[in-house]
Amino acid sequence: MADKNTIVTGELNIDIFKLNTLNRLKNKGEEERHYPIKKSDLTRISACALCGSKKKTLISRVFLNKKLNFLATATCNKCLYTYRPVSPSMSWFKKCWKIIESVKLEVFNPETEKLRTKRYAEYLDFLPKYISNGRVLEIGAGYGTGLNLFREHGYDVEAIEPEINKQKYIKNFFKIPVVSDTIEKFVINKKKYDMILFTQCLEHIEKPKFVMMNIKNLLAPKGILYLEVPILWNYTSWSDSLYMAHKSNFTEKNILDLIRKGGFEILKKFKIRHSENYPWDLGMILKQGKDKSKNIEEKHTVNDIKKLYRKKIPLAKRSSMDKPLLFSVPYIDQFFQTLNLSKKVMISPDKKSPFITFYNK
Repeated sequence: MADKNTIVTGELNIDIFKLNTLNRLKNKGEEERHYPIKKSDLTRISACALCGSKKKTLISRVFLNKKLNFLATATCNKCLYTYRPVSPSMSWFKKCWKIIESVKLEVFNPETEKLRTKRYAEYLDFLPKYISNGRVLEIGAGYGTGLNLFREHGYDVEAIEPEINKQKYIKNFFKIPVVSDTIEKFVINKKKYDMILFTQCLEHIEKPKFVMMNIKNLLAPKGILYLEVPILWNYTSWSDSLYMAHKSNFTEKNILDLIRKGGFEILKKFKIRHSENYPWDLGMILKQGKDKSKNIEEKHTVNDIKKLYRKKIPLAKRSSMDKPLLFSVPYIDQFFQTLNLSKKVMISPDKKSPFITFYNK
């Protein structure tokens, strides 16, 4: 099938997060699974979750066998918030987690947990200056590796983690209390915490504004929220169109607007990177109050985002910038990344079909 329009995707520059996962799957030698999806498994969003505008620019659409559009990416014309107007629902992800549920207590990727340990050790260098003891809640705790470090430093810890294998590991290996609710449900809880860790998670949830408007309900009067978020410009490229795990991609201005609307004051804002191979993320220590720092201006445009989603994709014939990128996949074999790209070749669109398609090598 190889011709001038065929590109081996394993040679593409896929970001480090996804490469780590794909390499781990390869090393584990597990059989390929397919995750079926149908129309009733989808969530649809008609308006920007941040500013409410219904005026958007469609960036890309992903179809199953050129029929079912199960994932799409759009940018709000007003605030540049980039989101999924069509995506798999939480109930679909729960079905996928059930498929991979294991009786064996083990982390998926030990190397990732080593990086997580390093990352949380960095947090413990600066967060105890604000809160030295008390109750800590981590939202999206993964396997609990980082949260356990906080417990070892004397904090009383609790986790929110919806994924089944991770819940079981936190509860049975670390013996840390874990709540299986989504943060959207838990945020209306009346429990109070002295510190909330909300790192690399806001981009995974469907209702970021709702969460940021209500999360202060979980904070004690003098409590702090540590928020850490990847910024759109620092890591996004073409493969994000296939990345189902992210529901949102934020500009720095998006995040700062959310913080202020949520009733938070920024105590400290900084760039943070946990490995030289990783992009810079935005880290912020927040408390309840009115923020007095200056607003920042958005210097980018919708066209800049269109270009970003065409970054590092060596199509023989590039799609028009006036139209969204159209992808067609034969199945879903990674419920977070859509496809194991290291095992696929990509066929660029031509006169017969507008789709970028994928096939097994």
